[in-house]
Amino acid sequence: MTWLPDGRTVVHGGFDGHVTLWDVKTGRLVRTLRFSDTVQNVAASPDGRLLAVQTQGARSSDYASSSSGSRPATYSRLTPWQTAAARSS
Repeated sequence: MTWLPDGRTVVHGGFDGHVTLWDVKTGRLVRTLRFSDTVQNVAASPDGRLLAVQTQGARSSDYASSSSGSRPATYSRLTPWQTAAARSS
């Protein structure tokens, strides 16, 4: 679980392969992203525009847009914010 820098949106990864974004002020579901395996780690970029998602058994991280859910790329190198996410789980 992580927060977007807006301080209003919480991001949660689940055993069902879903990443959900919730607006904590309203309690409403903002978006659901679906992955093929259990989500183990999720981290937000410093500007909140991208999410790094690691699934069970993955040797790379998927990136997803926090606003649209689109997935621009998969990378095998971890950035500092991804590493922090991995350590927090």
